[in-house]
Amino acid sequence: MLHIAPRPVAPNLPILRFQQARTPNLAVMSDLTPFEEYNRRAALDGWPNRVDSTLAFEAEELREAHAVWKAAAAGRPLPLRRDMQPRMMKRFLSQVALMDIVREAGRRRFRIRVTGTALERTFGGLTGRFLDEALPEPFRSRWDATLKVPLLAKCAARSIGRVEYLKQTYLTAETFFGPIGADVEAPDFMFVVVHTHSDQLPDRPILHAAAALSPVSG
Repeated sequence: MLHIAPRPVAPNLPILRFQQARTPNLAVMSDLTPFEEYNRRAALDGWPNRVDSTLAFEAEELREAHAVWKAAAAGRPLPLRRDMQPRMMKRFLSQVALMDIVREAGRRRFRIRVTGTALERTFGGLTGRFLDEALPEPFRSRWDATLKVPLLAKCAARSIGRVEYLKQTYLTAETFFGPIGADVEAPDFMFVVVHTHSDQLPDRPILHAAAALSPVSG
């Protein structure tokens, strides 16, 4: 009788299990929190960032942004727009983006109302535009999914990971996301504060990439 030796079994590595199938198990994912579901999808699709609910920010500006957001809420689940005054954000105002949450045909879209100067230098001039119209794939899907995490979780969120937009892979971004509105089930705005840093210098052509996307006046 022909004897066939058993094939060796590969070590059990969780990250490899994420990469074996592109289609997630919906029955399993339905039991996950929005944070876990996002991170599972990020691992499957190779996204360079992760989200969490710890709000354990490394950047001091983001710790302050979280404190401002929480103080403005004054014990409510979310702060109101009128409670978020620019004078409260002097230390990190250039890193702020305020987005309208627009509900159309059963879906939520994000339109940038205000963008700080530091964010415009990094991501270009997107003020007044819907993200799903302004961004190419795969960034459109990634950014939309990230912004929806705090809405689904009904709380503030933290994101950290590498910036790949405009090929700025030399940057790491840590971000605070805080919904704003009277109804925690349907907030009206998203308060976003982004801190970027790098341990390496970019190539010279990349330095001008964000500026090239800014609107030209005249």
